[in-house]
Amino acid sequence: MIDLFPYIGYAIPVALGLSFFLTIFSIPYIVHVARKHNILVYPNHRDIHSGGIPRMGGVAIFLSIVFSLIFLSGVNTIMYFRSILTGIFILFFFGLYDDLMDLKPWKKIVGEIVASLLVIIGAQMRFTNIYGFLGIHELGLVPSILLTILVFVAIINAFNLIDGIDGLAAGLAIEAAIVYGFFFFIDGAVRFATLAAILTGSLAAFFYFNVWSKKYKIFMGDSGSLVVGLLIGLMTWRFNELMLEPGIPVKLNAAPAIAMGIITVPLYDTLRVMLVRIIRKKPFFLPDQMHIHHILLFTGFSQTKVRNILLIFNFIMILLSLLLQYYIHSVILIILILLLICIALTYPALKMRGRKIVN
Repeated sequence: MIDLFPYIGYAIPVALGLSFFLTIFSIPYIVHVARKHNILVYPNHRDIHSGGIPRMGGVAIFLSIVFSLIFLSGVNTIMYFRSILTGIFILFFFGLYDDLMDLKPWKKIVGEIVASLLVIIGAQMRFTNIYGFLGIHELGLVPSILLTILVFVAIINAFNLIDGIDGLAAGLAIEAAIVYGFFFFIDGAVRFATLAAILTGSLAAFFYFNVWSKKYKIFMGDSGSLVVGLLIGLMTWRFNELMLEPGIPVKLNAAPAIAMGIITVPLYDTLRVMLVRIIRKKPFFLPDQMHIHHILLFTGFSQTKVRNILLIFNFIMILLSLLLQYYIHSVILIILILLLICIALTYPALKMRGRKIVN
């Protein structure tokens, strides 16, 4: 087996194309099997789609990522990614069980923690420095592990919760993977640049079926959103640690704040919803219609407009976070600015909610 990862000029386009075509070719077969065995999700009081739709897009995403990694990897790269692949397998099967049988939320959290620990311990992938946030720079072993678990679980759940309308979770993950991949590429993080390309290719193909296909429409499901969330969490970790390395071509001094800017919409939405549930003394994991995409739908926007608004807003926040780090060297100050912008722009939508949802 030839390891293409050292040859980044070949690995990235091959990874992008391979994962894209694997997903493109596998989804029609997955949809056919799901319909044949009636493995479909039908609308309830929280849903806005009509008819039965397969919720098995995660199967295609999972298979394309795993096969692309194995195909492109030699022994050294496979050993490097073995803990990541193990974490992906765990979250995929937890998510698939939830898609098919419904899994209690606390059990899903346990699966996320176990997958995170396997990556942290098995691959030594943990945050070691938080750039002076709250006056803290380097982290000890235990705080480092605890913070990494918290970040991974938060990002996994953020992408799981934001997957509420067509193309939103996939689109936000594509944005994040492209931005992270760009910095991995120019700063020489070859393996993660290629991993970002694999995720981008797979999600781009899924996005087509999820948003535009009528014949083979499919949802991502938890089997997809949990895996995607873990991979974005890992890219967030690598981005943070990469910017600490000496001699890299592009060095960003506020990496944690920029990482939050890259995934602003899912992170802010999850934080806001959890705070609302705590304040209202509602069950922490109770499904509701308080997510930002639901709020925008209630104001009268269509699914397409809501998706476009949130994708554009997230992209603007990425650019803003990159711009701010050149003028403001405080990580916490940049985060506060981003948070205040989110609150200021969300408040009018909260005041307007109550109109009929537009499909």
